[in-house]
Amino acid sequence: MTPKARVDKSSLQGRVVRLMESARRILGLPLCYHDYSGQGLAAPEWSEHRSKPCFAFKRKGMRRCVAFCGAGGELDRLIVGFKDGYVHQCPAGYTKIAAPVFSHGTLEGVLFAGPCRAGRGGSPHPDLAKVPDRAWLEDCRSLLSVMAREIERLHDGGENDAMPSRHNLILSFISANIDRDVTLQQIARELGLSPSRTAHVVKSLLGESLAHRVRRVKLNKASFFLTASDATVAEIAYRFGFSDQSHFTHAFAGQFGISPLAYRKKHRGSA
Repeated sequence: MTPKARVDKSSLQGRVVRLMESARRILGLPLCYHDYSGQGLAAPEWSEHRSKPCFAFKRKGMRRCVAFCGAGGELDRLIVGFKDGYVHQCPAGYTKIAAPVFSHGTLEGVLFAGPCRAGRGGSPHPDLAKVPDRAWLEDCRSLLSVMAREIERLHDGGENDAMPSRHNLILSFISANIDRDVTLQQIARELGLSPSRTAHVVKSLLGESLAHRVRRVKLNKASFFLTASDATVAEIAYRFGFSDQSHFTHAFAGQFGISPLAYRKKHRGSA
């Protein structure tokens, strides 16, 4: 695509801001966009978490905030497995919704809605809005995902990318089929390659084997179910294809540093 086909920076930024303003009116929640592309897609007032609850926590917990949702932080490592968005709790115990923005397979930013308060118990801050129910959060996640896809389109100059990159195809297939077994043969069919060639492509693009990436995504989603549902650890292990609870617990502790039950207690306890 030639430079003339791309919209200028100010026009692009204006479109992103209008999109976020509309979503803020609809949701009644603060929005921000962490832009890693260097294109300045979000105006400064939209580029960080500026709500009163966030400022209150940052006064004493800025390092924890940056480690969690700053560039290259914990959330960035999680969010690549949740292309359709992710409902989570930040270190302050606030509920937020995040959706990744990719450009040709590279994570270029994260769109956020929140903070808000979900679930039972007292509020960690008096100015947090109480969400109606879990279904509302899922609707919010869906809307943010649509917005992220539109920002991706604008990010790439409005082009209609009819041939998604192999990186995106692989990540999308894993995400869409994570509740089932994901095999090299399946990915190979999607890419039109042999299984042996696919193994090399996956390792080159993702920096790890397909088995390692699938397990990491499964564990990321399992962590969400631990905090958002009342399913037992055994039920969650079965849902994501682990042979038994012991195998799941060992794998989970290897990735998160604590057991599934300890993770559930820690994250629910901070809500």
